[in-house]
Amino acid sequence: ADAKTLKRYSAKPLNAPNSMYSGFRELFTGTVRGLSGFLTDPVWAYQHGGIVDLPWGIVKGVLGIPIRPVAGFLECSSRISQGIGLLCLGREGIEGILPHRVRAPIIFQEQVQLKSIAEAEYEAALQKWKETLSKLSWQYRKVEVLHYLDLDQIHSKKKNTLLFTRTNIILVCSSEARGRLKYFIRWNLECTAIKQMFGREEKFKIKLKYIVSFSTACCGVWTFPNTKIIQCATQDIFRKANSLITLHRDQDNREEAPSNFAVERRNNLELIPRSYFLS
Repeated sequence: ADAKTLKRYSAKPLNAPNSMYSGFRELFTGTVRGLSGFLTDPVWAYQHGGIVDLPWGIVKGVLGIPIRPVAGFLECSSRISQGIGLLCLGREGIEGILPHRVRAPIIFQEQVQLKSIAEAEYEAALQKWKETLSKLSWQYRKVEVLHYLDLDQIHSKKKNTLLFTRTNIILVCSSEARGRLKYFIRWNLECTAIKQMFGREEKFKIKLKYIVSFSTACCGVWTFPNTKIIQCATQDIFRKANSLITLHRDQDNREEAPSNFAVERRNNLELIPRSYFLS
């Protein structure tokens, strides 16, 4: 409660009515909190710290009886004076005219150059990943890699990289040994097989739940649920991975309807049971 009070005190009023309203509100809140804190503060201390924190709660409640109403009165006076100042002078008269920074054209040119250099480096790295993927397996020789994302930081000796094609998400691992890099494919997942995606931003972890299908000669196709876990190094990498996976899932789930599709009245549709008709 005290932390919220400090946060309210530090907030700037928007206009004169808002300033005066918040001032009288702080006066009322301080008075009520001071009178009720004699009972609520010991109870709060006992619930959070047990019998050890109970004396501290009693001291806090007793000291809050005179301090909290006085603090509310001072804040009320301050807000009323701010409201009168806003009413008479306005925000610019109190805070002054805020300067607006204007960037020079040279800075814009430097930003454009840096952006073009970053795009060129990204395209070069993307081409290298295409060549590496084709060397890892002959199945990926004609696969087009659209995006890539490093899941680990630059100084890591072992790195995990996500490669995004038109239909698949591939996790490639690389490790440095004796001055050489060794690559291998950890897993390959079709975007259409992904059913659910869960992200835990506090742990930088993404879980992909997908369906594995096995064809049998006598029992048909069997399906089993499975999970892939993607561990990111930073929050920025986590958000980029989340957005890229969502983008490729949406592209695969987006199907174009045929242009000659039409529905006539009283026409039997195969999408619903034959005993149902549209009228």
